[in-house]
Amino acid sequence: MKRKIKVTLISAFIVIGGAYLLHRDHLPPPARNAEPMVWQEFICKDGDFCLQVPGIPTTLKEPESVLLKLVKSKVAGFTLERQDLPARFYVYYVDFPEADLQNADRQLEIVCTLGRLMKKGRLDVKKIQYEGSPGRETTMDLEEDNYVEISRLYLVNDRFYQIAVITPKDQASANYVSKYLDFFRLVNRK
Repeated sequence: MKRKIKVTLISAFIVIGGAYLLHRDHLPPPARNAEPMVWQEFICKDGDFCLQVPGIPTTLKEPESVLLKLVKSKVAGFTLERQDLPARFYVYYVDFPEADLQNADRQLEIVCTLGRLMKKGRLDVKKIQYEGSPGRETTMDLEEDNYVEISRLYLVNDRFYQIAVITPKDQASANYVSKYLDFFRLVNRK
């Protein structure tokens, strides 16, 4: 019973930590995109992943939280906004020390449910996998007029990843969305 409560709390932390990182007050101002758009590989050594991004991402400010210290975890991420697409790309990851890989699907469902409640938008969820690890692909209507967030969530070993693009609804199936989401790769993860 204590373990279930702790896993639920960590799942809540994932959602709250992500919401904190991505809150407008913590996002860097968008680049004005004077440079031509060039897709390049971005490697995050601390997060053990790489992505293709259309520019240079900016580090998101890590929240200082009592809950973070209690669960001995950290949350970190990156964002990139392109006015010329238009889109905001982001990725964040959370160490999940109490991950129960036998119940990883349940843990991801809790994260999706909490995300739905926090963001108050319509959320479509589809089960996916990344190299045998469970994941979810989500599409959420945002409160902002005609915008949608398309994301992929993975729980790999003891780490949760969310890779997402926020873009106008009519661009949800654009090539830049799939290019960004499809290139996610883990490096040096055991």
